[in-house]
Amino acid sequence: MGIDSRLEQYPLGEIEQFYDESMPYHNFGHACNVTSRALLLADRCTKYGIAVREPVVVWSGLFHDAGYHIDPKTRGFPTREDHSAAIARIFLQGRRIPERVTDEVFACIISTNRDAPFLFVEQKIVRAADLAGLAGTYEEFKANNFRLKREYEMLSGKEITVKDWIDQTKKIVEFYLSENIVLTPEHQDANGRSIFHTRAQHNLDLLLKEHSR
Repeated sequence: MGIDSRLEQYPLGEIEQFYDESMPYHNFGHACNVTSRALLLADRCTKYGIAVREPVVVWSGLFHDAGYHIDPKTRGFPTREDHSAAIARIFLQGRRIPERVTDEVFACIISTNRDAPFLFVEQKIVRAADLAGLAGTYEEFKANNFRLKREYEMLSGKEITVKDWIDQTKKIVEFYLSENIVLTPEHQDANGRSIFHTRAQHNLDLLLKEHSR
């Protein structure tokens, strides 16, 4: 999707320095795409009378994978999300962003961790936006999946067979399909089914079928 013009109000060049463009997937382009999707979700929430703090959504989206190329344990952090959240906090404090906003950005970034809770609306928006690619076109889903495979091999220094990667993909997608992030009625189709779940399951089924031959 195109980058939301509202991002031009933010110091994109400064934030981009926290990303490594050699990453096949978790690069600054991904961060901008997630943020643009998050703004679209925020707009839908506003349409239904759900209050959203837009700066929290934007800062969180832009920083949610900052420093991804660095092993967080070498910096004293247990997860990449903890590392990214810390980078965001230091940056925002340096710009004298209000403490409440900084704290909420920190919480939103932490909520993108697979096992983290997501409670307030901005957390749900950022998490949903980060996962939106699972429900895109099959071509997008497949391309992203193999970008993630290359990235895993780059960061781990280990090769993984396509079969093992597909098995791992199945477990991860099924985990996210066990969640239900409801923000607005537009989350569901006319029959009350989650549009995200229907599309993501379809993509997974196609991937499994293609690689079962």
